[in-house]
Amino acid sequence: MSEARHYGPLNERHRHIMRTFAQRLKAAREDMYDSAEQFAHLLAMAPHTYRKYERGQSEPNYETLTRICGLLGITPNDLLPDAAGNGHRAPKKRAA
Repeated sequence: MSEARHYGPLNERHRHIMRTFAQRLKAAREDMYDSAEQFAHLLAMAPHTYRKYERGQSEPNYETLTRICGLLGITPNDLLPDAAGNGHRAPKKRAA
């Protein structure tokens, strides 16, 4: 019974993390690249796979995440909500 009580909040926390990750990923990518397709090509992945990350429908593995962050000049932490869970931290914008 106690597992069921924990399952819901953990699920909601995961949804919050994925939503925040997707929004920040898209914003960071749009700051540097015109299209998701262009960026997916640089990552050597299918555009539909990358778009799933921006929609929060899929999570990149560690290797892919580090390649994404390297191309965008950010860290994985820039894409995640802060530890307090309020989600105020956002990716740093690059100077033009």
